[in-house]
Amino acid sequence: MNEQAIKVVIDLGSSRTRVTIAEIGSNHSYFEVLGCGVAAGGAVKAGIVTNIPAATAAIRQAVAIAEQEAGVKINSAIISISGQHILGVNSDGQAHIRNRRIRNNDVVHAVMRARNLAHKGGQTLLHVLEQQFIVDGHKGITDPKGMTADELDARVHVISARSAAMDNLSQCVREAGIEIEQIVYAGLASAYAASSTDERELGICTVDLGAGTADIMLWLHNQPMHAATLPIGGEQISSEIATALRTPRPAAETLKCRYGALRNKYSQQHRIPLPSTGHLPDRQLAGNDMVELLAMCYQNHFTHINKELHRVGLRKMLDGGIIFTGGAAQIPGLAEAAGEHFECPVRVFIPPPIEGLPEHLQRDAGMVTTLGLFYLQQVPLSDYVWAKEENDGIIQNVTNFLKRYLSP
Repeated sequence: MNEQAIKVVIDLGSSRTRVTIAEIGSNHSYFEVLGCGVAAGGAVKAGIVTNIPAATAAIRQAVAIAEQEAGVKINSAIISISGQHILGVNSDGQAHIRNRRIRNNDVVHAVMRARNLAHKGGQTLLHVLEQQFIVDGHKGITDPKGMTADELDARVHVISARSAAMDNLSQCVREAGIEIEQIVYAGLASAYAASSTDERELGICTVDLGAGTADIMLWLHNQPMHAATLPIGGEQISSEIATALRTPRPAAETLKCRYGALRNKYSQQHRIPLPSTGHLPDRQLAGNDMVELLAMCYQNHFTHINKELHRVGLRKMLDGGIIFTGGAAQIPGLAEAAGEHFECPVRVFIPPPIEGLPEHLQRDAGMVTTLGLFYLQQVPLSDYVWAKEENDGIIQNVTNFLKRYLSP
């Protein structure tokens, strides 16, 4: 076992806390899971930590399970974050090229200007992802270094999170005895796992529909164009079922998981037993009525997602369609129902078999963020969130000035 190749990711979700240890293979060509710990959630609601001691305890529990399976001690980890506070902003930054030859420092300068323009108060930067560079008006440049030009324009997508939300999440992880290597937007990780390069080039929207949130990423020409998290998910659907059927929420969750579908699959005579509540006797519900109720709940979710796509003006650019993933997206009939609603191709992503992952977690849609976090370790994106200009840029400017005005 190569300890330097071992990576740990923590996904703190609304329904589950997952801690996974994996070894990244040589040349980052594959990864193998060494241990995975899963603890019950309840301390996170719609991506926000609501109970720090409980969240810390869940992390510790999941860490202990993962460490025991892997036979290694966890000291640091990569963390995912979600929530309605996530902001995705497109931004431009310019750099004037003094020597007409674009250097790395010119690229960083242009990106930093774009980054600073997009940085809002009360938010902490997560990612600064390049979209494209424009060299003297010529678009679509992917790597401008070494080119001759007078002006460089950097277009980037900046993803940030509310600082207070990040601080609370970080506190839970550190109180569990884990140092933080990096915090990654969960929607970016799941999008990277669920979609292909060809789909992102064509134009795609990925929706990770979890228990408490829907993480959305839009891609066009293989460039990240928009990121957002909506406060909708499987927990909201369960609550709506509980209200409509006047049944306890845990019972509604069971009904949804056991009998849920968005397309009729029951005969007219099929009946679903409803548990008694208070003074109400045991009841029965027609199977088709259950399907109709769930279809209405999911249509409401689709409407929220559609509004977000129209709000950012990218709805008509999704030639590759929409990819749903996450636990709440696994209900039978979702692809057909969503395809009719959005009037575009829709598919549902289920994680492929993962080497080393326990059998009961294989093809678990809740593992998609974890899968994406490991993919991003194998093939990192160009992320300028920590980029800094080199000091020699200032020295070079002074040198050029002296040469220009003091040379005989």
